[in-house]
Amino acid sequence: MTGEAPRRTTPPLLARSAEDLIWLARYVERVENLARILDVTQVFARDESDGGQWRMVLRINADEARFLELHGEADASTVTGFYLLDRSNPTSIPAAITRAREIARTLRAQI
Repeated sequence: MTGEAPRRTTPPLLARSAEDLIWLARYVERVENLARILDVTQVFARDESDGGQWRMVLRINADEARFLELHGEADASTVTGFYLLDRSNPTSIPAAITRAREIARTLRAQI
């Protein structure tokens, strides 16, 4: 051993790449958290006839005003559709997965 530092075989992580990695993780975390919130609400809202539990999901995500403009009533079907199927909703699961995938494509070499 000569006391020299080992040579780096991978390129250094640039600040932009590090930021993209953070956002990639954040979008994946959003998907996981939203799926969990929807699952828990589905379990606990089974006995409720009103949309009170489902309105709370909208409030948690600060989507209540936009949702009510589009759908009117908050119930299991409309709220889950809003978050699970609506790609035009920027806080939906498909939108977050799309953003995470786009970031992953730019980071392909680092990943």
